[in-house]
Amino acid sequence: MTPEEEHSLVGRTITRRESGYLVWEDRIVRESAKDLGLLWRDILDIIRAHIDKLQQQPEVRERWKDDFKHWYKLLIPTDRFADGYFIEFRIDHPDMWTIEGKGPNEIEDDIIVRIVNCHKQTPRP
Repeated sequence: MTPEEEHSLVGRTITRRESGYLVWEDRIVRESAKDLGLLWRDILDIIRAHIDKLQQQPEVRERWKDDFKHWYKLLIPTDRFADGYFIEFRIDHPDMWTIEGKGPNEIEDDIIVRIVNCHKQTPRP
């Protein structure tokens, strides 16, 4: 699968309405709801509404680079934070090595995307 195909697949997975394809830790729900002052379902609606701004990043962080080729970031606009709210996603696939060489249509119903981080975006120098 090309990086472009993977990016498209991740975006489609995030926007799916069926449960179980986009997952997160309870900590993510608590932090983002507190930070944004919104219910989690409203945050999910905002994420889905801004999916066209989803950015694919090469994984270069030492801790993760052997396990993941890419990670995904989304900055959602909010009145609370001038630079937006950062949300990090990652493919969470139990058979990650089987993705190689398969097209996105072959794994569409197997892929899970996990929200792994969220916080107020800080300006970069």
